[in-house]
Amino acid sequence: MAIIFTLLFITSVVCLVLVLGYPAAAAELSKERTARVRLAVIFGSLAFIALLGLIATADITRIETVEVTKPIAFKSIKREVTTLPEGERRFERDGKEGQRLITYKVRYAFGKETSRTVVDQKTLKKAVDEIILVGTLRIETSTPEAIPFETQTSDDPTMNRGTSSVREQGVSGAKVKVYEVKYKDGLEISRTFLREVVIRMPVAQLVARGSRSNKPECDPNYSGCVPVAGDADCAGVGGDGPAFVNGAVQVIGSDIYGLDSDGDGWGCDE
Repeated sequence: MAIIFTLLFITSVVCLVLVLGYPAAAAELSKERTARVRLAVIFGSLAFIALLGLIATADITRIETVEVTKPIAFKSIKREVTTLPEGERRFERDGKEGQRLITYKVRYAFGKETSRTVVDQKTLKKAVDEIILVGTLRIETSTPEAIPFETQTSDDPTMNRGTSSVREQGVSGAKVKVYEVKYKDGLEISRTFLREVVIRMPVAQLVARGSRSNKPECDPNYSGCVPVAGDADCAGVGGDGPAFVNGAVQVIGSDIYGLDSDGDGWGCDE
């Protein structure tokens, strides 16, 4: 296309020169002056069109080499470590962008870029990857607690009512509650209960409670209180008991203990 426009331009210029510069040659082509003017206009127009075509054709085929520097993005690499609590992160190394030189072959048409092709790439500076440490360590803590012992009570007929006695001392047990603790920047941010572990079981405390009446039980055969027992004697007369009567008592029934020795209806009145 460029060759065609070039030939057209040269031909048009030659014809224009012949028409304007050599009247004799022009007279052979046309006897009239008006005809020469018309030819001059035609050939001039053709020359102008050919010139524009050359300019446009040259612009379409224009190719340039362009070099562009572009950044190289760095990668973020995560590494799990057991030296940090679970969930905590720490930067071990900051990332840095690299640089790459790219050479393009650029084609233009009418002053505008129509295509761009990569012909070469060079790394000027390598990117430095970012390294992030991710903690996987689970931190557990325990809190000791006492387990209170139970008190077991049983009745004892040999003890008076209202009295009690510890037969076996109770012992508290022990347990620990285990929690998972999470930290951030060295500060505790959460605590989750995991389990409870019993270290020592408690020992129950045994207590005896008196069930015997505090008032002595009196034999109904006497008006005074003569204790109910296997045998009763007057105090101070040498009997062997086991029960003893202090002072005179009236026999209102059977004298089962033989306290009325003189038969006057009164016992222990001597």
